Amino acid sequence: MMTVKYISEQPPDLIKLMLKANLIPCEFNVGVKSVKSCNGGVIMETNSKEKVEAMDQEIRAKYGEGLEVRVHRRRKPWLIMINLRKDIARNNIEERIMKQKPDLNLQEGNNVSKLVYVTKKKYWNAVIEVGANTK
Repeated sequence: MMTVKYISEQPPDLIKLMLKANLIPCEFNVGVKSVKSCNGGVIMETNSKEKVEAMDQEIRAKYGEGLEVRVHRRRKPWLIMINLRKDIARNNIEERIMKQKPDLNLQEGNNVSKLVYVTKKKYWNAVIEVGANTK
C-alpha cells in the first residue's frame, strides 16, 4: 500500500484524475488492486512490495515535487519479557528466548533488545523489538 498526497491542499478526486490520466500501470507491469480516497490523499493497493516500489518510482519521476508519496511499512512490535534471571545479559537475550520459546517463531537477527530494567519488586524485565512477521 502507498499513500499519495498533494503538497498543497487539493481534493483527492483531483489526484485520482491526474494519476489515471498520466500513469498507465500496464506499461511497467503493475496491477493496481484498489484506489481509495482518504484524508486529503489517495491510498493505492497492489499485489506485492516490488510493485508498490515500481509505482513509487514512476510517480516520483513523473510528478517530482508536486506529489508526496509514502510507502506503508509493517510495524515492528515490542515484546516484554517479565521476571528474567539476573545472569541473562542484554546481548544473549535473543538466543535464550529462541531456545525456550520455539512457538513464538522468532527468526534470528530480526530481534533487537531495546532495554533491560528492574522493577520496584526487584524483577528483571526486558523489552525486545521483534520482526513484523512474528505472531
